[in-house]
Amino acid sequence: MIYLYPDRIAQLALRAEFTGAQLEVARLVACNMTNTAIARHLCRSEDTVKTHLRRMLRKTGTTSRCQLVVWMYEAGHLVPAHPEFLAQPHPPEPPAPTSPAARNLHHTLSAARSDLDSALTHLGTL
Repeated sequence: MIYLYPDRIAQLALRAEFTGAQLEVARLVACNMTNTAIARHLCRSEDTVKTHLRRMLRKTGTTSRCQLVVWMYEAGHLVPAHPEFLAQPHPPEPPAPTSPAARNLHHTLSAARSDLDSALTHLGTL
Protein backbone atom coordinates (compact mmCIF):
# COMPACT_ATOMS: atom_id res chain seq x y z
CA MET A 1 0.00 0.00 0.00
CA ILE A 2 1.33 3.43 -0.92
CA TYR A 3 0.85 6.20 1.63
CA LEU A 4 0.65 9.69 0.21
CA TYR A 5 1.09 11.31 3.61
CA PRO A 6 3.33 8.96 5.63
CA ASP A 7 4.35 11.60 8.21
CA ARG A 8 0.72 12.48 9.01
CA ILE A 9 -0.36 8.85 9.26
CA ALA A 10 2.66 7.88 11.36
CA GLN A 11 1.66 10.47 13.99
CA LEU A 12 -1.79 8.96 14.48
CA ALA A 13 -2.24 6.34 17.20
CA LEU A 14 -4.26 4.00 14.99
CA ARG A 15 -4.28 1.20 17.55
CA ALA A 16 -6.49 2.80 20.21
CA GLU A 17 -9.14 0.54 21.74
CA PHE A 18 -12.68 1.76 22.32
CA THR A 19 -15.65 0.56 24.32
CA GLY A 20 -18.89 -0.26 22.52
CA ALA A 21 -20.45 2.92 23.89
CA GLN A 22 -17.55 5.02 22.59
CA LEU A 23 -17.87 3.50 19.11
CA GLU A 24 -21.60 4.20 19.17
CA VAL A 25 -20.95 7.86 20.03
CA ALA A 26 -18.28 8.09 17.30
CA ARG A 27 -20.69 6.73 14.68
CA LEU A 28 -23.26 9.34 15.64
CA VAL A 29 -20.66 12.12 15.63
CA ALA A 30 -19.80 11.03 12.08
CA CYS A 31 -23.48 11.56 11.21
CA ASN A 32 -23.07 15.20 12.28
CA MET A 33 -25.24 14.82 15.37
CA THR A 34 -24.83 17.24 18.27
CA ASN A 35 -23.99 16.03 21.77
CA THR A 36 -27.58 16.72 22.80
CA ALA A 37 -28.98 14.71 19.87
CA ILE A 38 -26.57 11.84 20.58
CA ALA A 39 -27.59 11.83 24.24
CA ARG A 40 -31.27 11.65 23.30
CA HIS A 41 -30.64 8.94 20.70
CA LEU A 42 -28.73 6.77 23.19
CA CYS A 43 -30.89 7.65 26.23
CA ARG A 44 -27.81 8.91 28.06
CA SER A 45 -26.92 12.24 29.62
CA GLU A 46 -25.09 14.86 27.61
CA ASP A 47 -22.26 14.72 30.16
CA THR A 48 -21.83 11.00 29.43
CA VAL A 49 -21.56 11.74 25.70
CA LYS A 50 -18.99 14.47 26.40
CA THR A 51 -16.99 12.07 28.58
CA HIS A 52 -16.93 9.45 25.81
CA LEU A 53 -15.81 12.08 23.29
CA ARG A 54 -13.12 13.45 25.60
CA ARG A 55 -11.71 9.95 26.20
CA MET A 56 -11.71 9.13 22.48
CA LEU A 57 -9.94 12.40 21.67
CA ARG A 58 -7.30 11.58 24.29
CA LYS A 59 -6.86 7.98 23.05
CA THR A 60 -6.47 9.03 19.41
CA GLY A 61 -4.44 12.19 19.91
CA THR A 62 -6.99 14.21 17.96
CA THR A 63 -8.19 17.66 19.04
CA SER A 64 -11.61 18.05 17.41
CA ARG A 65 -14.71 16.09 16.46
CA CYS A 66 -13.77 16.42 12.79
CA GLN A 67 -10.28 15.01 13.37
CA LEU A 68 -11.80 12.18 15.41
CA VAL A 69 -14.13 11.21 12.55
CA VAL A 70 -11.24 11.27 10.05
CA TRP A 71 -9.18 9.13 12.45
CA MET A 72 -12.07 6.66 12.83
CA TYR A 73 -12.32 6.31 9.02
CA GLU A 74 -8.57 5.88 8.61
CA ALA A 75 -8.43 3.30 11.40
CA GLY A 76 -11.31 1.34 9.84
CA HIS A 77 -13.83 1.90 12.65
CA LEU A 78 -16.23 3.73 10.30
CA VAL A 79 -17.20 2.74 6.77
CA PRO A 80 -18.76 5.43 4.53
CA ALA A 81 -22.18 4.73 3.01
CA HIS A 82 -22.55 1.44 4.85
CA PRO A 83 -26.27 0.50 5.05
CA GLU A 84 -26.10 -0.30 8.77
CA PHE A 85 -23.89 2.69 9.60
CA LEU A 86 -25.75 3.56 12.79
CA ALA A 87 -26.30 -0.03 13.87
CA GLN A 88 -24.16 -1.50 16.60
CA PRO A 89 -22.48 -4.62 15.17
CA HIS A 90 -23.72 -7.90 16.62
CA PRO A 91 -21.25 -10.38 18.08
CA PRO A 92 -20.76 -13.57 16.07
CA GLU A 93 -23.39 -16.28 16.54
CA PRO A 94 -22.47 -18.90 19.14
CA PRO A 95 -22.47 -22.56 18.11
CA ALA A 96 -25.92 -24.08 17.78
CA PRO A 97 -27.25 -25.58 21.03
CA THR A 98 -27.59 -29.35 21.22
CA SER A 99 -30.42 -30.04 23.69
CA PRO A 100 -34.04 -29.57 22.52
CA ALA A 101 -34.77 -27.02 25.28
CA ALA A 102 -31.67 -25.01 24.41
CA ARG A 103 -32.54 -25.12 20.68
CA ASN A 104 -36.05 -23.88 21.43
CA LEU A 105 -34.73 -21.03 23.58
CA HIS A 106 -32.11 -20.17 20.96
CA HIS A 107 -34.80 -20.04 18.26
CA THR A 108 -37.06 -17.83 20.42
CA LEU A 109 -34.23 -15.41 21.25
CA SER A 110 -33.08 -15.24 17.62
CA ALA A 111 -36.60 -14.42 16.48
CA ALA A 112 -36.94 -11.76 19.18
CA ARG A 113 -33.61 -10.22 18.15
CA SER A 114 -34.70 -10.16 14.54
CA ASP A 115 -38.01 -8.51 15.47
CA LEU A 116 -36.18 -5.94 17.58
CA ASP A 117 -33.74 -5.14 14.76
CA SER A 118 -36.68 -4.67 12.38
CA ALA A 119 -38.48 -2.39 14.81
CA LEU A 120 -35.35 -0.28 15.38
CA THR A 121 -34.82 0.02 11.64
CA HIS A 122 -38.43 1.11 11.19
CA LEU A 123 -38.07 3.69 13.98
CA GLY A 124 -35.00 5.10 12.27
CA THR A 125 -37.00 5.80 9.10
CA LEU A 126 -39.75 7.76 10.86
